[in-house]
This record gives sequence, structure tokens and C-alpha cells, in this order.
Amino acid sequence: GVYVEYAATERSEEQIADAKHRESLLIAIEQVQEYFASSLSGDAKGEDYAFRRWGEDFCRKVGIGFAPYSSAAFIEWCRSMAINMDALLELGIVKKSENDGSLYAFFRNRVTIPIRNRSRKLIGFTARDITGNEKAKYINSTTSKIFAKGEALFGIDMAANAARNEDFVICVEGAPDVLRLQSVGLENAVATLGTAWTDKHFDALAKITKSLCFIPDCDVPKDDKDFGAGINAVIKNGKAALRHGFSVTVRELPFAEIDGKLAKNDPDSYISCKDDFTKL
Repeated sequence: GVYVEYAATERSEEQIADAKHRESLLIAIEQVQEYFASSLSGDAKGEDYAFRRWGEDFCRKVGIGFAPYSSAAFIEWCRSMAINMDALLELGIVKKSENDGSLYAFFRNRVTIPIRNRSRKLIGFTARDITGNEKAKYINSTTSKIFAKGEALFGIDMAANAARNEDFVICVEGAPDVLRLQSVGLENAVATLGTAWTDKHFDALAKITKSLCFIPDCDVPKDDKDFGAGINAVIKNGKAALRHGFSVTVRELPFAEIDGKLAKNDPDSYISCKDDFTKL
């Protein structure tokens, strides 16, 4: 018996052009994902890393891929598929050399992990170096019309659906922790992409839940501090979540032990089955 009133609205030419432009970027990045996903099967080292860490079935399900070392091969493939090169440059997937203006691939020799928004649209990548030679272990897509690191929440695509059946969302430190939880069936997990929690992150979560459960990395305290870096971060982020109106809980992992000494532990290394989590 509720009356719903509809109002016809027209978009301006500028809004229509912007929507078409965003759509062209989404199409281009989905094509790149096809290349990365197929490349994983052709690289034994990348495949071994991904499957050993998260399992083959799960990797196939979420689209874990691999960016080969050769920029030339990637760019040639993009041209053969008629992918808009200007779109790839805008997305930061292809870069232009400052020396001679030649094009090169931003992601090289890395396992690629798709980043999706709440609507499950691919908006970027986070990529893990498997050589051990790079200074940055993980790199993320650059800011574009469809991706902003300070707004994106890794795992929000699955968590938005899982939140319908769960009464809370799990907040962990990074994408690998989320992948570990997802791989054992805990799909209500999210993380920021190597950045501090922002108002926009909390605004996104407020649309799907009112309760957050933080699982901090269990770092050994240094310099006579009471807590390690992981717990200190959760104290700060938990207070911010409370200010945004969330109900907040924290579930702490036990320390690891190496050679009789306490060592760091995190969800990625600790949680190997769902029972481990429910016992915490």
C-alpha cells in the first residue's frame, strides 16, 4: 500500500559523456583481466605461488592472474584485441617512458589480484611481486575515473552479499588476509589497499552493516611498547568506526612461535580453516 512516485530526470550531455567514458574504462580493464587470467596458466612460478597460497579452485573463481615480464608482448596483445590504448594509459596499466615516449606495462612479473566494487565491476588491480627483487612487494592501480585507493575496499563485492546472512563485516589489514578468509568461506571480509581508513571507507560499509569485527595483525611489541603495530592500528581505526556509529568488536590472534620466541601472526598465515576462526 505504499505509493511510489517516479520523477523523470534527464542527464546533461556532460553527464552522458562522462558515463560513456567510465564505461569505456571498465570495458578496457575487463579485457586486460582476461589476459592476466589466461597468463597465469602459462607461468609455472606464478601458478605455484597463487595455488599454494589460496588453492586452484579459489584462484580461478576470483580471477587471480599473472602479468608476464614482457611489456612488448602485453602491448602487442592489447593492440591485436583493439583495446583503447588511451584508456589503458588513463588507467595506468600502460605507462609512457619519459626518456623516449615508448610504452611499457605497469604490472610486470607479478601475480595480479582483481579489485572489484560493490557492484562486482572490476576497477583495478593489486599485484604481488614473486621475484623478491622489487622494493615494493605489492603495487596497486593508479588513481583513475573508476579507481581511488582512498575509497576502494578490497572484498566489498563479496562482503556486500555475505552481509545479508552475517551480522557483521570482518576488517583485516590487507588483501591477502581477505583472500585467505574468503578462501575458507568467510566472505564477509574487507581491507583497505595499503592506506589508512577514511570516511569514505566507513560510508561504504555503513550501507551493508552496522557491526565491524577487526582482526589485527599480531605483531610483537617493540621498544617496550604495550602493543604491536597491528593492535595500535586497530585501536585507532576502531575508535574511528565508533565515531561513525558502528558497533565494534576485536578478535585477537595468538602470537606465532619461531625457535621458542614470539613472532608475528596474521589472518593470512594463521587461518587455514573456518574452525580456527570460530574458536577465537
